[in-house]
Amino acid sequence: MARRLTRWLLVLAVALCSGPLLADYKDDYQDGVEAAGKGDWATVKRLMQSVLRENSKPQRNMRTYGVNRIDFVPHYYLGLAELRLNNCQGALQAFNNAASKAVVAQVRELSGQQSGFIKQCEDQLRLAQNDPPKPVVPPVDPPKPPPPVDPPKPPRPDPPKPPPPTAKLASADVQRVSNALASAQRSARNIQSSLGAAPLAGTGDARALSGDLDASKRQLSSAETQLANARRQDSPNLLAQAEDGIKQAAGALRVLGDRVESAKRGLAAAAEAEALRLTKRRAQKDISDLQPVLAEAEAAGASTAAARTALAQQSSALQSALKGDDGKAIDRAVAALATARRDLEQAIAGAPQPAPEELRRYVGLYLAGDYAAVASWAAPEQLPRAKDQAQGLLLRAAARLHQYVRSGEMDNALSAAIGTDLRKAKSLDRQLKPNTRAFSPRFIELFNDA
Repeated sequence: MARRLTRWLLVLAVALCSGPLLADYKDDYQDGVEAAGKGDWATVKRLMQSVLRENSKPQRNMRTYGVNRIDFVPHYYLGLAELRLNNCQGALQAFNNAASKAVVAQVRELSGQQSGFIKQCEDQLRLAQNDPPKPVVPPVDPPKPPPPVDPPKPPRPDPPKPPPPTAKLASADVQRVSNALASAQRSARNIQSSLGAAPLAGTGDARALSGDLDASKRQLSSAETQLANARRQDSPNLLAQAEDGIKQAAGALRVLGDRVESAKRGLAAAAEAEALRLTKRRAQKDISDLQPVLAEAEAAGASTAAARTALAQQSSALQSALKGDDGKAIDRAVAALATARRDLEQAIAGAPQPAPEELRRYVGLYLAGDYAAVASWAAPEQLPRAKDQAQGLLLRAAARLHQYVRSGEMDNALSAAIGTDLRKAKSLDRQLKPNTRAFSPRFIELFNDA
């Protein structure tokens, strides 16, 4: 919500300065594209239908706000949403819009995907027409004949006992059905695992596909019960019913597995497109962030000229890479730009820089003999650079030495302060050396001993 409010405030500001307010359908379109990246297909469908009611003409590089441009292909995203919501008829109607297909054909990352989605829908519709599910026949045992009524017979010896009855179920048939059940159950487990892993986990696709998976699992559970009853009752009829149920569930699982793979490819493609968009946005920001560094380098003078030229060349190379869709090429150009920027920053740091105005003022006071003013300098440590801080502390220590000598060298606190200043100065700049023309031999000796 905050993002959308910020966008409207920006649009209102642009409208007051330069023209009429931009249309709402562009917001809905960009929100729909973001929802597609999150797998919220119901929202994608609703937003794209709203967009098409306002503007059904797709186009490349449509201006949105300011200088921003996007590819406007609402039919493509509506078709993708219908596909993810298991409406292949609606998906084909959207994908096959003539004007949209002409524009999508110009967008390399979308054209191949749309062709694959169209083929997937056509295959699913063809499979649904040629292989309708078989009805589940409830188990019906053949009626048992009434017991025969024998006429009275004279007593006679008991007849020989008949041989024990043979089994009506062949073990090979039972094993075949058991193997088919185990194979279908493995397929269901594999699909369940895919739905719980990236990129499907937690998406609208996963929730929709899970419902179909649950239906197939219930059918397998029923078939498993029928198989157990067939074994217990030695019933070929129950075994046949179990086998039919397993075949239906296995066929549905094959179709479901294809849909899962298609959804994974679609989400991966959407994630790749979103990653490319974010990479381009970060690269554009890297380019815009160069202005302060270039201004500082310009102020530093000729010593930074070579580094400035190298940075400009890398900036131009990155801008060229941004015109394409090769994410790896953009990443390489961004890395090269970062290296060139670091080199320029190092050149700026090594360029000769004038001393801060405050340090120059206290140097003037020291050379004029106003040692009291320099000795009371409150905070030379607050100068911007460590080297300047070290020079300030060195200057204050020299002024305090003059004060110490004038006081008869009796002020122990002042003597301790001189040593503290010298130690701090040396820790801030290991290369610090007192100027022998500006400082006394005694002060230089104190500096060396500090």
